[in-house]
Amino acid sequence: MEPRVASVQVLTRDKRRQRISSIVSPASAFATGRLRCGYEDSSTTYGGVAVRIKVSWIGSIGLLCVSCLWVIACGTVLPDPATPKDALCFKSPDAKDMECGCPTIPETLGTCSDGRIVRALLVCGGPERTIFFGIGNSRPEQPALGTNRFRIQFLNGSRFQGSLITPDPGCWIKDGTDIDFTFGAVYTGDQGEETAADGSTRVCIRQSKVDYSSFNFDLVGNAVHEGNMKARLHAAIDSTILTKLYPSSVGRCQNWREMP
Repeated sequence: MEPRVASVQVLTRDKRRQRISSIVSPASAFATGRLRCGYEDSSTTYGGVAVRIKVSWIGSIGLLCVSCLWVIACGTVLPDPATPKDALCFKSPDAKDMECGCPTIPETLGTCSDGRIVRALLVCGGPERTIFFGIGNSRPEQPALGTNRFRIQFLNGSRFQGSLITPDPGCWIKDGTDIDFTFGAVYTGDQGEETAADGSTRVCIRQSKVDYSSFNFDLVGNAVHEGNMKARLHAAIDSTILTKLYPSSVGRCQNWREMP
């Protein structure tokens, strides 16, 4: 039996190649045969004549395999959600914690000299887009010797989005690498006190840690930045996020350390 002959359409030279305006989804790629991460070569040239070959049903299984490779190579790009608004905390079904609205974070995290994240955005997971916040004692066996221990739970499906810019002392760079990731984590931090330059005493975080239940970049190529991004998120929780939940705190103490 002779193989099926695909339909052929002759095009002029000036239509050999066209650029797509955005990355197509795997579903549409499967349906149309467009399976590229940034460009679509819609024609092949033979002897000066551009020929477009429509994919027949015979190649469907092959396209499905390539579609899977597309997801691995290009990543899954999700739309940016709307900026969340702060909300008051209220008691959750678990009496140990309060359920709080997702705190907003500054649009820029870090400094030019140390590297920074621009267009930063935090979206908490769960159906209500909230976090769970609790305050206990750092030494429950000897409460009189302990201080406040803060616990913040970010449900799986929480999102951090932003663009990472490498150290740039002159602040010339305005855009960087998209560094979006989805995560779930539990933060634990112990309260401390230190004396400020003016002689006043201020509340700060003397030690803290973040235990992740999940952590996945949208683009697998960003895996090299995992340690950096976890450290930056940890610092943001110690300062900006915790300060919104417990306004008396001013961020990390000068002698802050990672909790064992």
